[in-house]
Amino acid sequence: MAGVPSKELIVDVRTRWNSTHDMIERALELREPLDSMTTLDLELGKYRLAAEEWQLLQSILQLLEAFKLCTTHLCAASHPTLTIAVPVYNFLIDRLEDYRDTYEGPLDAIKAATDAAIDKPKARYSKAGVEVYAVATILDPRYKLNYYRAHEWEAEWVEEALDGFKNAFARYRCSPAPRAREQAPMKWGGGSLEELVESSLKHRCVAKPDELKQYLDAPSASPGTDVLQWWKANAASYPCLAAMARDYLAIPATGAPVERVFSGGTDLVRPKRGALNERSIELTMRLKNWLEQPH
Repeated sequence: MAGVPSKELIVDVRTRWNSTHDMIERALELREPLDSMTTLDLELGKYRLAAEEWQLLQSILQLLEAFKLCTTHLCAASHPTLTIAVPVYNFLIDRLEDYRDTYEGPLDAIKAATDAAIDKPKARYSKAGVEVYAVATILDPRYKLNYYRAHEWEAEWVEEALDGFKNAFARYRCSPAPRAREQAPMKWGGGSLEELVESSLKHRCVAKPDELKQYLDAPSASPGTDVLQWWKANAASYPCLAAMARDYLAIPATGAPVERVFSGGTDLVRPKRGALNERSIELTMRLKNWLEQPH
């Protein structure tokens, strides 16, 4: 209809992120056929949107685009996401404030909604100083401490983030390998005790005295750097920091990737033949009995 490719409408779901954005975006794509349908069908005429209402939807879509961009990156499963949690908060708040200050529409409700949207991330942003966020951000070779300084964080906040990082580093830091004894090594089973100790410490993390300083002083990686590949390539240079990266960068910023894994569980575990139909019948009967009961 109206030369627009055939597409289905998207329904808003309160429990699904960005569904409101996707619903409005699809409606704007289908504006012409929707207007034609509500004009030709008398029963649907009451649902016809005026030009001002379409313009309002366009304004709301622009407001929601910032959330779409941020949540898409935070819900990813192919790269670390906790490292960008603090930058995303900053980006989102700045984007919303810019939208509010530049909005010239006739409705004050848009600005009120934007103010409410700003208050939400600001309330959570107050927790951005928690150690885990600081450690993850500084462990991102693209950011390090330069991120905080570039965004003009207060000096005490930068120091607080660095202190949290140093505390975490101290827990991972390993003592240097023991010095060799001057006396002759003890033999045990054809080998020396020294060889046994050395073997047991072979995979132990041994930090260089200036490992932390060396990492922070080194130039930041380019924006397009693959964080995980960078740590894989530099693990020998920063052994304890690499151990930290393996733990902290594995923490997702949201629970969405984990939820997707659970949701996909039914694709891996197949019911026995006939079990699905029997289960469906059972659930249908239970629902029917529940509906027949007085409430």
